[in-house]
Amino acid sequence: MIHKEFQHIKSCFLSNGYPDWFIDRQIKIFLNKRYKNTPSKNKQERTTDIRRILLYMPYLGETSVQLEKELRNFFRKYLKEFAQLSLIHRTHTIGDHFKYKDKQAHLERCNVVYKLKCSCGNSYIGQTQRNLKFRLEEHNPLKSNHQNTDVVKHLYSHPDHFVDFKNPEILASAFNHRELLIKETLLIQEQQPEINVDNFSTPLYLFNT
Repeated sequence: MIHKEFQHIKSCFLSNGYPDWFIDRQIKIFLNKRYKNTPSKNKQERTTDIRRILLYMPYLGETSVQLEKELRNFFRKYLKEFAQLSLIHRTHTIGDHFKYKDKQAHLERCNVVYKLKCSCGNSYIGQTQRNLKFRLEEHNPLKSNHQNTDVVKHLYSHPDHFVDFKNPEILASAFNHRELLIKETLLIQEQQPEINVDNFSTPLYLFNT
């Protein structure tokens, strides 16, 4: 009977993340104390030796209530003189089940400063308030309907070059167009991308004086 009880309690603790060796060790300690032929301690000493076991459990409704009841009955029946069980139920929110939230798709972002790299090693820095995917299509000679952008001109001039339009690097984002232009200009002047014809998109008198 007690063997079945130990197997049941062991499976409960295993399901809650406790290692197998720890559970076996506690059962062994309990059995040694239970059946060791030593003079019994007085009531005050036994009370002092009682260990408090704090167990955190996820709250899963009726299942958690039933498991708590079985655990408490087991402790009262077999471990009353050695341990006191304290159970704390942890509730879950919907967000706990989605710890890795889906970020906004890279190409669906807007109000960003982006960087494209050509197979030749040269790069281009631009900005867009619109969906980034649509802006990159304007740079792609195969989809641009002959848009007159610096990237299109570069690729037309070098037919053996190619740009990975599916993996642009996002350098910055902004809340308004003015801020976006300032960030683009600063990044262009800092990195000096070779494909860009202009070295600024808006005058920065404060930074260029």
